Amino acid sequence: VNEYTYDSPDSSRLLELTGMLTRFKEASDANKVEALVAIAPSDSTTHQMIIKVMDACSIAWIKGVNFSIGEE
Repeated sequence: VNEYTYDSPDSSRLLELTGMLTRFKEASDANKVEALVAIAPSDSTTHQMIIKVMDACSIAWIKGVNFSIGEE
């Protein structure tokens, strides 16, 4: 989130991410706009971590999830 790294599957940051995404979804709903999330993994990011972030989006009921590729 805004260059904040989630670097390990067991990281407590993933719990923080889920809470942050839930609050983001609630704010988006209150403002009647779609909650959108772009996942931009680095080349070294494991698939396991990407799935964990996608799981956090799912828990927060965010359906607008996209992937962004890095600049070449």
